[in-house]
Amino acid sequence: MSDRPKQIKGIFLITVFKIVLTWTFFAVFTAKGRDTGIIVYTAAAYMVLAVPTLVFIHKRNALGTRVCIILALLASLPAKAFLGIVLDLVALALSFTGPAKRFWESH
Repeated sequence: MSDRPKQIKGIFLITVFKIVLTWTFFAVFTAKGRDTGIIVYTAAAYMVLAVPTLVFIHKRNALGTRVCIILALLASLPAKAFLGIVLDLVALALSFTGPAKRFWESH
């Protein structure tokens, strides 16, 4: 990942952070005896979407990466995971920056 610009590394870190954050919320809600069904669904969606997101980043596929980010954003909606939505919007914005565009265009 050393040749990737900070913006692309940021997308990677946001993707991983959302998974860790969601499982943290799961642990807290479980400890408090609250329903965690929607949290598990959201965490599963984040994990399933992380794999193609990271593959698309590795293959320098901007469209694929952006589609995965948008799908993750949509997966956040049923749980009203506002932090996940904000993080996905930041990741999406990072994918349109100049250094990111140069990264997507290089092969």
